[in-house]
Amino acid sequence: MYYCCKKCKNSTRIGEKSKTPENPVKAKERFRRFLINNPDYMRMYSRKWAERNPDKVKEKRHRQIDSGLNAHHCQQRRARQSELPCSLKREDWDDALLYFNYKCAYCGAHDPNLQKEHVVAQSKGGGYTRDNIIPACGSCNSSKQARSLEDWVREIRPIEASSLYRVYTWINFVA
Repeated sequence: MYYCCKKCKNSTRIGEKSKTPENPVKAKERFRRFLINNPDYMRMYSRKWAERNPDKVKEKRHRQIDSGLNAHHCQQRRARQSELPCSLKREDWDDALLYFNYKCAYCGAHDPNLQKEHVVAQSKGGGYTRDNIIPACGSCNSSKQARSLEDWVREIRPIEASSLYRVYTWINFVA
């Protein structure tokens, strides 16, 4: 039993850390060293948080899907794993949409869900870069698959010369 108030008791404890705020730069450095020495800590912490908050995890996934971030991050990861160039930014995609008037680059269809189409497929060495990604409707994107643009136009879907010229102008564009 203590014969003093809580304030006095807490101020006189031996070995207790100070109640004054720590230097944020030192705290950040200490936490960084902790993470280096405990590589699985954040994975375990994130997993436990996700188990306690399934509704927040579900909401976050829906936000990512709705904003297109999930697909963007998956494409970036695939390009990095294949050791291909990976430099497409949100602004580059917006520029491509504007250049092609928010239409499919191949058939000119107005589609609210235009997809990021690789002119040169990733399996053929095409990176996730500004000069290799163009907007395409789902029909054109799925029918092209991993074919080269020339083979696809010749064999599967002939497109107008003006559309083909705009595609070649975009992929040869240097920012």
